[in-house]
Amino acid sequence: MFDRVKNIVPYHQHQALGASIRNFLEFYNFIIYAFFAPMIREVFFSAHNPMVSLICALLTFSAGYIARPLGSVYFGFYVEKHGSAATLSLTFILMGISSLFLVLTPGVNTIGYAAPILVVVARVVQGFSEGGDVGPSTDLLFSQIGKRYRSAYIIMQPATQYIASFCGVFVGLILSLILSKESLYSWGWRIPFAMGILIVPVGFWIRSSIPQDIPLKKVKKSQKRKVGSFFAINMFIYVASGSVLTYIRTFGVSYAVNVLGLPTTVAMAAMSIGLLLGILGMLISMNLHAKIPAKKILLSLNLIQVLSLYPAYYYATHLSGIISQIVLNTVLFLPAGLMATTVWSLILESLPTENRSLVYGITYTLAVCLFGGVTQPIVAWLIAHTGSVMIPAYVGTGASIIGSLSLLHLNFKYSNAKNSVFP
Repeated sequence: MFDRVKNIVPYHQHQALGASIRNFLEFYNFIIYAFFAPMIREVFFSAHNPMVSLICALLTFSAGYIARPLGSVYFGFYVEKHGSAATLSLTFILMGISSLFLVLTPGVNTIGYAAPILVVVARVVQGFSEGGDVGPSTDLLFSQIGKRYRSAYIIMQPATQYIASFCGVFVGLILSLILSKESLYSWGWRIPFAMGILIVPVGFWIRSSIPQDIPLKKVKKSQKRKVGSFFAINMFIYVASGSVLTYIRTFGVSYAVNVLGLPTTVAMAAMSIGLLLGILGMLISMNLHAKIPAKKILLSLNLIQVLSLYPAYYYATHLSGIISQIVLNTVLFLPAGLMATTVWSLILESLPTENRSLVYGITYTLAVCLFGGVTQPIVAWLIAHTGSVMIPAYVGTGASIIGSLSLLHLNFKYSNAKNSVFP
């Protein structure tokens, strides 16, 4: 018995470490495109109107999301036939190849329209390789750990995404400090993508160091419950609105540089600070989740988020500079970090154990594909079409209100269902 316990503890640590590193690497490779869109638009999407070329670059960013559901279906069958180890290796290789494409593809002035076509192909491959991983990896972190440490493990999923975003933005900040604007825009932006190619050797290390025989916890018949359509729909609404907010946040560099006309250094520095505060907020959120009822956390922090978005954008647009950008990024990232543990625990606990991975994976992928992927090009188009620089504030506030209501409703329904199913 004691030998079994000794073996299980490092096993869970290995699984958590592997899932977190994998999530970090894949999200880093996928998201850095958004931070370097102002540079990518000049290299691959030349147009007389800078906003038009930015929209083209952001539409290419969206192409990766269209491919995610396809990858989810394909790798769902692939893992059954070839196993998780082979699937892991293939996804890392595809992600590395797509990063290599972005590093080596010449600009539109060199090879013409073949340049943007190759970039679109690279984004599609990235999205395809990332598909199908969210549900199983999130469920593994959530369901295989005891309640005592569950919040620490579940927070790894959003935390590694924030950390990956911070690393991408911080690399951009360093490059903007040591390179001239001409060098950064012509070739310097390729360096973060070159760093992403390291995903391949690290991926094989993860494959060789983590056990593949995953013993899943069995669910007692008396505790089995079906997924109600309400819970699935409510989760879809929250993930969709949350995705819109997420990509409003990552639109920050393009917004500051191309819309407000600020230096790249200012945009990267402000977002780096905002992401660091968001990561700190996630660490604090574990303590908040343990001590404060979910309803109070959701009410207070969502209210702060809803009420502060418009003033923060107004300040950033009327007194644009490093201070207003730091304030804006703090408002965008910190409240989300502070309620992260409560939000994701609520969503995952509301789904039954026996099919949590499937329902969460499909709902998350569809919501992000349909809403998250198109957020940035639509926002950029609305800014260009209306001339209003406050569009992100309107869209972000609307998404925040919808997400807040869906979470509060989900918390109310789940509390009642929990009491009736598990008296």
